[in-house]
Amino acid sequence: EVFHNLREASVLRNAGSLSQAASCLLIEAQEVILIDPYLKPKRPCTQLLNALVEVGAKRGRSIKRLVIHMAHSQDPRERQQVLADYNSQMREKISEGLTIQVIRWNDDALDFDFHARYLLTDKKAGLRYDRGFLEPSDHDARRHKTDVVCMERATVNALLDRYQPTKEAELIIDVIDIQ
Repeated sequence: EVFHNLREASVLRNAGSLSQAASCLLIEAQEVILIDPYLKPKRPCTQLLNALVEVGAKRGRSIKRLVIHMAHSQDPRERQQVLADYNSQMREKISEGLTIQVIRWNDDALDFDFHARYLLTDKKAGLRYDRGFLEPSDHDARRHKTDVVCMERATVNALLDRYQPTKEAELIIDVIDIQ
């Protein structure tokens, strides 16, 4: 409904609108892959992550797994701190069976210098979010819109191939599994 048969749309920068933009992809998805070098386990981001899981549950099957690819330099804290923050911010979803995997890449060795952020699914579908996966703390900023674009299958496949932990293991600082 968000795209009205278009390939892109502008949506409000709040958790509800940003997650609703992905509803067409979440209907069948069991796994959601987010590629965002700046995604941290802080309320502005986890609010949207929780909303994505809720939209998936309302629209189709429950999302079982959330994989987050991020730049280690943007959150270089100890893995136990990151684990504790996700457990605190997403406790309800984790207790309902959601597993989260955070892959922190060595962004000095891998090109994380991009603006767009990506939401991909296990069904080989994807969206590009112009401003990332966070709900701004400032209520006025939430009234601004951001572009969300449906990606070609070839682009989705290329991204899924590029961010394979087993393929690029030497470029990964750590993998944090939360369940």
